[in-house]
Amino acid sequence: MDPRWEKQSNVWAQVAYYTGLGFILPGGLGAGYAIGWCLDRWLRTSPVLAVVMAVLGAAAGFVEVLRILTETLQTADPARAEARLPQWMAAVALAGTLAALLSGSARVAAGFALGAALAILNYRWLHQAVVKALGAAEPRVPKRVVLKFAARYPLAFAGVYLVYRTGWLPLGAVMAGLFVPVGGVLVEAIIQVRYGLRAS
Repeated sequence: MDPRWEKQSNVWAQVAYYTGLGFILPGGLGAGYAIGWCLDRWLRTSPVLAVVMAVLGAAAGFVEVLRILTETLQTADPARAEARLPQWMAAVALAGTLAALLSGSARVAAGFALGAALAILNYRWLHQAVVKALGAAEPRVPKRVVLKFAARYPLAFAGVYLVYRTGWLPLGAVMAGLFVPVGGVLVEAIIQVRYGLRAS
């Protein structure tokens, strides 16, 4: 096979692969919500289980995206790629908030910003816990790190549930903001694909 065609097919395979990653998290969210909605109808607990299962589904999708990217991305400097992730997340959060503001909806912008803040805080606390646990010279992880790790999902759930119950902000905007870390991961994946294309 001509090396030019092999390289081009490899490029399109990478593009298809990373495009498919964008559907994992929404799929987890949708599946979780559907299961929660069915359980709510059956147990008459609406909307508690729908919200809980949607958050759990989104979390499962996020973990799966990170697992796949960790296994597949081979970067020359993983520490730099890891350090860029919070910057990409902040950029995605800012872009989404500004887009909502420019569309004329301050409530949607505030909801998106709240969801993004919860998601970025969740990521930071998870990252700190993993770094401390894996790199700990002492046998015990500090209690503060364990507390942050344990509080991540209850905090996100409480925020989403409060928004749902009060109607203070649009729930859809808050849920969209929870996807900001995936946006940051996908931006970094695009950069890694670009580096890989330059190297080959």
